[in-house]
Amino acid sequence: MAGAKFTVQPHDAAGSAARSTIAVHLRALLDQIAGAQRGEAEPVHQVRVAARRLRASVSLFAPYVSSLRPKVMDERLRWLGRQAGAVRDLDVLEQLMQKRAKKLDPQVVKDLEPLFEEVRLRRAKAAAALAKSLSSSRYKSLVARLSAPIAITHRGDAAFGAVAGDLFAPMLKSVIRAGDKMHEDPTSDELHRLRKRVKASRYALEMMLAIDQKDLRPMLKNLEDLQDMVGADHDAVVAISWIRDFVGARQLPANVAFACGALAEAFRRRENKLKRRGLKEWQRFTKSGPDRIVKKALVHHPKEDSSDDAIHHAPRPRRRAHAQG
Repeated sequence: MAGAKFTVQPHDAAGSAARSTIAVHLRALLDQIAGAQRGEAEPVHQVRVAARRLRASVSLFAPYVSSLRPKVMDERLRWLGRQAGAVRDLDVLEQLMQKRAKKLDPQVVKDLEPLFEEVRLRRAKAAAALAKSLSSSRYKSLVARLSAPIAITHRGDAAFGAVAGDLFAPMLKSVIRAGDKMHEDPTSDELHRLRKRVKASRYALEMMLAIDQKDLRPMLKNLEDLQDMVGADHDAVVAISWIRDFVGARQLPANVAFACGALAEAFRRRENKLKRRGLKEWQRFTKSGPDRIVKKALVHHPKEDSSDDAIHHAPRPRRRAHAQG
């Protein structure tokens, strides 16, 4: 069930959809815990993904659930995501370094072994910390809270298709706002902020695909492409920073320091290319008219009764009059 995606039907009641969505992503999380505790790369990655999808679900359905405090749950799920992310980021870092190093002279690659060894040592420590976190009372309390019955607000009967536009519009606005605030030569922080907003919107839009596949699937693909491109730029920035910190924190033999400098420069050139591509991807996304697509596919979606209406709004049977004397 790795990377589970869950699509809500437009006629589903928002409250019921909240319960189902959270349950699906919680199960996806629990399925990966054993592997993540052993430090296996893919389960660690999927724990992080599941935590992010749970954050997106709790945030999206916040108006329709009364038993979960969105800010509290977001903080707890963010903590879990950070624990897994500390391991996953080092897996990605080593993969990127190894891949970029292949373009350098073979002798330079040999001289990079101390750098790779440091990454592996940090990864082992992060994996041990994650395993400890997944056995902690904090983690168990989080799972218990998400596993408990979720109470629905009085608004929970609303058909998902009728409210999806209102739920997604603020998320799209946050993406547009983050992009508009970027400079012509955006900083790594600006691009990273855009990436986080895009990621949250992508997860939310995945849940809405059943409402209008024709218009929403191309938009989702644009969000995924933008996230991947901006994410690749961020990964290169992190790699450069990591190499600089490694070199600056210790006395290294000249050949090792030289090799690290060569690898950092290779990442710098790569990052410049990715930044330009990221900006082009952003321009392509804005030209696609995301506001127009959302209004057509979600905001103007016909107001349907939810599939739960027959249950929640069924008239109560009249009491029979007691027999007279």
